[in-house]
Amino acid sequence: MLNEFLNKRLLIKGHDGNELWIKGEFRKDKKLLTVEIEGKEVMIAFDDLWTTLFPMANDDQQDKMIPTKTTRTRILEQLLTIRLNKDCRKGELVAFKHKVSVPEEMICVKPEGDTKILIPKK
Repeated sequence: MLNEFLNKRLLIKGHDGNELWIKGEFRKDKKLLTVEIEGKEVMIAFDDLWTTLFPMANDDQQDKMIPTKTTRTRILEQLLTIRLNKDCRKGELVAFKHKVSVPEEMICVKPEGDTKILIPKK
């Protein structure tokens, strides 16, 4: 949505009747907004404006400001066994359960019932 706003002017009418013009642009990999009030222009970093406006928004507005993505996951449980070298009897085995949440698209279940985690290539 911000890309649609870049290099266009947006008019916001103030409660006191003043006009506030805002224009977005990129400068050296930084998103900047040019804000014009009564003929005076001020450059504001988009991140600074966002940091100022976000805490003032209510819960519904904040939800709209932060896009979310839902991913189905599975909890995989694994039994880990460790052979101790110190502090207990040497050679003693300690086993504990380890749970990890993995996105479903990364899980491959073989016909034999084995589960394999697919790691995407970069």
